Amino acid sequence: MKKRWNDIKIIGLRFILIIIPLAIISIVGMNYVVNMEVASVKTFINSEQQLKNNIFDFMINDVIDEAFADLFTIRNSYILHDYFEDPSTDNLNELNKLFVRKSINRPQFDQIRFINVDGMEIARVNNHVDDMIVSQEYLQDKSNRYYFSETINLPEGTVYMSPFDLNIENGEVEEPYKPMIRFATPVYYNNQLQGIIIMNYLGQNIISIFEESEMLESDYFKKPMLINSEGYYLSDAEEIKTFGFMFEEHQQETLSIIEPKLYNEIIKNKEKDGSIEIENIMYYYSKISFNESTHPIKATDDYYWLTISSFDTNTLTILNTTNLVNKNWIIAIISIINSLIVLIIIFIHYYLTKNKRHIARIDSVMDQMTDATLIIDSNNKIQAVNKKFATWVNMNIQECIGKNIKEFLKYTINHERPTNVEEIIDKKGECSYNFWFKASNGMLTPKSVLVTLLPKEKNQENSYLHVISDNIKMIREEANLNVYNENNLANENLLVELMNDSLSDGKNFSVIYLSINNYNRLITEYNKDIYNKMVQKFIGENMISLRMIDYVAQLSESRFII
Repeated sequence: MKKRWNDIKIIGLRFILIIIPLAIISIVGMNYVVNMEVASVKTFINSEQQLKNNIFDFMINDVIDEAFADLFTIRNSYILHDYFEDPSTDNLNELNKLFVRKSINRPQFDQIRFINVDGMEIARVNNHVDDMIVSQEYLQDKSNRYYFSETINLPEGTVYMSPFDLNIENGEVEEPYKPMIRFATPVYYNNQLQGIIIMNYLGQNIISIFEESEMLESDYFKKPMLINSEGYYLSDAEEIKTFGFMFEEHQQETLSIIEPKLYNEIIKNKEKDGSIEIENIMYYYSKISFNESTHPIKATDDYYWLTISSFDTNTLTILNTTNLVNKNWIIAIISIINSLIVLIIIFIHYYLTKNKRHIARIDSVMDQMTDATLIIDSNNKIQAVNKKFATWVNMNIQECIGKNIKEFLKYTINHERPTNVEEIIDKKGECSYNFWFKASNGMLTPKSVLVTLLPKEKNQENSYLHVISDNIKMIREEANLNVYNENNLANENLLVELMNDSLSDGKNFSVIYLSINNYNRLITEYNKDIYNKMVQKFIGENMISLRMIDYVAQLSESRFII
């Protein structure tokens, strides 16, 4: 014991003598590595923000698609044509009823109106009120409103999209404030201009989509900003700054005045999106232009939106841990896992709002994921899987859909899935557990499952996203215990562990002992590599006759247990 203590003291002294010069070198080297890592993280976040901006752009285009479809449905309806043919009270009532039905089916629209060529409202329905049809004495003259003059002279088939502003009723800003975008199209009958159909879209939906699509689960990102082409705030952490152009006292609340350096850099840069660093603040911006849309749409000249997100670069060094500096591959794994988990809740918020398209889009995203991924409903029925999962279980994707997840437990050993997954997710937001995956060739691989609740519409059942990845920690722990051998079969340590688990669960099982005779002669006549290939072929052929719940362990070079 004394000799061992002396050895420890000598080793400690030498360590101290060596560590001082190494510490100096390490500090210099670490600063270099950290700077490199910070640059790498900036590049990664830039790509991530571009993806988020693309998602928001995609969702806005979907709003426009929806508005086009609804406008043209009304424009082409026989009910509207009947009114043009005979503007009687009965036909007017039928037109109002059409607007009511459309409003009920489209809660995102606040108003639907028909305005004649003189600018007078002829039919108007207000959504989200008891008396939806506005009586004739309350209809208003809109001939002096910009959206009427902009729309009435458009070619047939063109849709006007108004700037994003606050709703005005009877010449004053409506309270409580109601952000609004108007979609309008001229209406012709027998080649004669009859007026315009206009639908008021509730802009708060746009703001919610923007905030959800741009949200990142980290403390260092500030709340994103949505800016119009004049520099006014449409969405910001300080709500008092929003829609300043609607109020005399807030006319100076613009990006060009509050943050002139940022505004000038964005204007100077002609690219659609990019990044700018000003005084240790990294900004990411993207421009959404509506006059460049593929639709026959007419917006106010040079009207566009800017999405801007930002974070303090000084926080990056805090976020970089020792593992982040010394093990770059961990950064890649963590970063990839975190990015993939946010597109599905966003396109999902969009996809789940479009039942016909959200499944195909989810499948597209899932197929791009490197981990096995599936979606399960509250009854444990599989709704969607990606190719990686289907390959694991030797099925195609369509064969997996609709099956109960319990049917796939035969591919697992020591499955630790909690019985109260839903309760855990309600409390923690997610649930994770581990299991051993057993491939058809007998190989056992430790896996981790991360379960999260997908966003849903009201009255829809819960759906849960399962992402199955290699359990790096378990692989390392098992590698240190030597539970694998060169044939990728469990050894005696893992065999004992699995058998003890079966015994503790009260399961019955049988054990078959196999031994290869003349091992030494085989090694002498051939070599170790050829022998291992013979063993792998032997195991592979015999696994065909075994069940998925069976497994093979190799106790030594020539002894096996089934």
